[in-house]
Parts: sequence; structure tokens; C-alpha cells
Amino acid sequence: MFSFLLVYALICVCLIVVHKLNLFRGEMKMSSDRIMVLVAVVAAVLAVFVSAFAYWALVLLALGLVYGFMHTETDLVRASAYTIAAIGLPIVANQLDVIPVVGGYLNSIIDMFAIAIAGNFIANWFMDMKNRIIPASDGGSSM
Repeated sequence: MFSFLLVYALICVCLIVVHKLNLFRGEMKMSSDRIMVLVAVVAAVLAVFVSAFAYWALVLLALGLVYGFMHTETDLVRASAYTIAAIGLPIVANQLDVIPVVGGYLNSIIDMFAIAIAGNFIANWFMDMKNRIIPASDGGSSM
């Protein structure tokens, strides 16, 4: 019963945040960048509270891979930030276990979201390797 109330409270908080940020009123356009991150966050939260589905990690990895292939980073600093986030977020999240009642949930949510970030990193790494092996042509013929 307690977990049901916690999920209900989390959904209410998410709805309030969406309302306050005016996400669906036209002031802020929802691009695929924002939609994919929002879906990954929702999936990470569901992965913690709906444990009957055993493939949440695979779903989050697939979301990260799709996001990474759709939005390949060309900036080395941002690509490195994804690497640091994929490694560092679970380490930092482990410290949240000391918070009574919600610490374990926050730790698990951040750990699950880090799986999506790792998928993004893997996709960006594959695209970087592809671009190093097969560089983009200038459109002209080499003959």
C-alpha cells in the first residue's frame, strides 16, 4: 500500500512540474531531445516501482542507444560528460541510501537513469568510430 501511495505522489509531482514548466502550452516546444530524456526519466522511475517487468535495464539501454544515434555529439567535452555521468552518477547515488525512506528509491532511480546515459555513450562511441574509419565524403567523385 505504501509503494502505491508513493507512486501516486510521484505522478502528482510530475504533473505539477509539467504544469509549472508549461511543457504543453506552446511556450516551450517539445523536441525529440526533451521527449527522449523525459521518457528515459519516466522509465527509470517505473523501473524502480514496477519490478514485475524484468527487462527495464534493456529498455533503458535501448532508449539511450536510440537517443545517442539520433543525436550524435560532435563536441568532445559533451561526449566526455556523458562518460563521466555514466560512471559517476551511480557512485554518487549510492550515498543517497542514508536518507530515510526515500534514499533507496532515489538511488535506484538514478542508477536506472545512468543505464540510459550509458546507452547514449555507447551509441556516440560507435558513431565516432564509424566516422574515424569511414570519414564523411565531401560529395564529390574521387575519380
